[in-house]
Amino acid sequence: MQKRTIIGIILLIFIPIYMSAGDRSAPEWMKYTIGARAMALGQNFAAFADDGTATFNSPGGLPNIFSEDSPGHKLWVSGTFAILPFDRMMGAFSTSFKISKIVLGVSGLYTKGQNQINIDRGAADNKKDDAWMAIISIASNLSENQNISFGGNVKFFQDTSDNVKGTGFVFDFGTYIAVFNMISLGALVKNMGYIKYEGMDARFIAPTVSIGIGYNPLSRRNFAFCLHLERDTGKNNGKFVGSGGLFVAIYSNEYMSESRKSNPIDETSATQSKKTIYYNVIYLNFGFHGYEFSCGATFNFFGFKVDYAFVINTTGEYEYSHVFTLEKRF
Repeated sequence: MQKRTIIGIILLIFIPIYMSAGDRSAPEWMKYTIGARAMALGQNFAAFADDGTATFNSPGGLPNIFSEDSPGHKLWVSGTFAILPFDRMMGAFSTSFKISKIVLGVSGLYTKGQNQINIDRGAADNKKDDAWMAIISIASNLSENQNISFGGNVKFFQDTSDNVKGTGFVFDFGTYIAVFNMISLGALVKNMGYIKYEGMDARFIAPTVSIGIGYNPLSRRNFAFCLHLERDTGKNNGKFVGSGGLFVAIYSNEYMSESRKSNPIDETSATQSKKTIYYNVIYLNFGFHGYEFSCGATFNFFGFKVDYAFVINTTGEYEYSHVFTLEKRF
């Protein structure tokens, strides 16, 4: 079974590369990474899935976010606001919850800003266009091997470019593998589907493919790093882009909360207790993605998490991004 799983992962990564031809990239805004932590760690989360933004960036790793600190956590809620280049702003939310061995997620985003390329792959006008997307996620571990998980997204969206509206849907497919609770491997095929603009035929959207490896020991969360390769298969001359990230804990403390509940009707019944472990920590995050460099910080206390990322693009004129994410784990 494991051999078939590995073969399936290889096909998942490489088939889209060879089936794509021509310039069929997704709209620009769909390529942005969602979440301050993911942005600060190199804008690639295939091998790092450790917060609620995994619904956007690594659906295959969603089961991993419910096994890190305490088995009592069953729900993540996440919100992100980003100030991006070209007067673009983006807001996103996500919620994911665990039912038995299945993880489900519902997410959405809205963005408005200047597109640099129009629907004909030429220069766009200077007007601000908007877009929205609704996402449904599902993921699970393999029944015979809890260290291997897989998942996917179904995404419905509306995009406007040069006052021409388009609607469409795309799929994401990903997998996440933990090796010896220390090494993480991830693969992701993102944004493969169709879009139809008004007055035009539907067109195929070729996906972005990424693979990654990370050193992320579950028993020692004060340091980890990852390396990724990705390729936009929709570009005529698309090349693999390297990225990487690391985080270092500058403060950490483990806290256990215990609540007791007794039956008020039957005083002889045993008192039930529930223990919740909180891993309170402050991280410094660093990363790169091609010619973009990023840094940020994570503050994680009693189930609340606040992330900030600063990203600078060094190609041509310097372009900056500021990303903020607030999350709560229940």
